[in-house]
Amino acid sequence: MSDISQIEERINGIREWLKKEAPECFIEQKHAEEGTQERIYWHHGYMMGLRDALQFFLGDYTTTQRSHKSDNSAENFSA
Repeated sequence: MSDISQIEERINGIREWLKKEAPECFIEQKHAEEGTQERIYWHHGYMMGLRDALQFFLGDYTTTQRSHKSDNSAENFSA
């Protein structure tokens, strides 16, 4: 399976999970509302996704999997 296919498969899996678990998120768009917890969590998830994609394309996907388990403090997110 190609790198792009793996990413597309993951996107489709998450989309299906969201449709099942929280279909309202496709309509409400609370992540776009200033000052909401949803916005904070959306940005955190986006940051983690970008980091995962970067590590994946750099050929270091196993490190990405391990790093998620240790990301429990703000220090782990400094640039």
